[in-house]
Amino acid sequence: MSARIAAALVLGAACAAIPRGERRSYEFPPSFDATQAVTVTLEGRTQELVASLRRRGDDFDLTLFDPVFSFPLLTSSSHGGVATEVRHVERVRPGDGKRLVELLVLVYETRYPLPVAGAAEASVGAVRSRLEQLPGDAPCQFPGVILVSPRFGAGPQVSVRTVEVLCGGP
Repeated sequence: MSARIAAALVLGAACAAIPRGERRSYEFPPSFDATQAVTVTLEGRTQELVASLRRRGDDFDLTLFDPVFSFPLLTSSSHGGVATEVRHVERVRPGDGKRLVELLVLVYETRYPLPVAGAAEASVGAVRSRLEQLPGDAPCQFPGVILVSPRFGAGPQVSVRTVEVLCGGP
């Protein structure tokens, strides 16, 4: 049985027990601007970054900043399904921005199973993501913490703390 079929069955079973009219899953708002503190851990090394993320429907714009000097390290976008990047410093490897924005699209467009105790998890492709501190009745339903890790093998562990978010916008 494929992972997608298994996930659909689990999600379907979970949703069957929920009365109609109640929220059955969590989805990120279709339009938002967020400032986030990002911690990336890989092979025992940790890097802190600040992210400015904008979503308008299927389009995403991201800029990563150095947290101390506030200069941009990388700008990456996905518009119409096409990823682009602008590296502002040489230490960012070519292609990392495109891979990053493709990962963001995957995480932010996923429909997460019904949150339990303020958290929700989903695995899509090679990535597992966990959303924590989901607000119950806030007008802008956005998680306080997003954890992203590889499903298989070693790889970067990413922890994102939402500092500020504004939903809606043009």
